[in-house]
Amino acid sequence: MKTGDKSVADLAELLAMPRDEDILYIPYIHYMNMVNPSAGMFTGSSRFGALYLKADGTVQVPYNVRLTQKFTDLFGERIEWMSATETIYNVSSTYSRRNPTALAIPKYICVKDIEISHSNPSY
Repeated sequence: MKTGDKSVADLAELLAMPRDEDILYIPYIHYMNMVNPSAGMFTGSSRFGALYLKADGTVQVPYNVRLTQKFTDLFGERIEWMSATETIYNVSSTYSRRNPTALAIPKYICVKDIEISHSNPSY
């Protein structure tokens, strides 16, 4: 995936960015499953490490959240920016293969107006 032009190389730089609105930072979407494959709809959980970056500069640790979205919503016109820094993401099923595969993707992607289907302290 092609990178963007936003100069954000690490979490410290992301936290230092000025914000005019609150942002939910989710470092990794866990337990992804297809809810409706023909519509491209998936579900996943923030599970570990989400941060709520407040417009006033403070940072809170939220409950875990669940997203249920279409891939076109997540990777369509709602992308506000992508970082110029890329990272490598493992897509291998390493339990059964010796030939690892990975994707080069932007390290950070800011997506606007994604619905959080629920928030729960228990997972």
